[in-house]
Amino acid sequence: MNKSDLVKRIARQSKLTHAPLTQAQVQQVLDSLFTLLAEELSRPGGRVEIEHFGVLESRLIPNSPRGLLIGKDGVTRKPPTERLVSTFRMSKKVRSFDSSR
Repeated sequence: MNKSDLVKRIARQSKLTHAPLTQAQVQQVLDSLFTLLAEELSRPGGRVEIEHFGVLESRLIPNSPRGLLIGKDGVTRKPPTERLVSTFRMSKKVRSFDSSR
């Protein structure tokens, strides 16, 4: 599922509520959500916990000290000593989700 499919499905499901949302409104909410998630996870120690879904975390891990990087301009550089990695841990509820529902 991509983002546009997600927007369509959420807008379609909201029509069953007392306050249906348009696809433009859903798009705006999802854009804001993804922007905030990206901002939080782009810094070391960033953490987003969504109850009954999972935890997204970012942290710095050390890079291998071996090797050199040669750029397109021919300049040799040392690789960065650390890199930012994001991880996701599913909640027990998501892991046990029955897809036949």
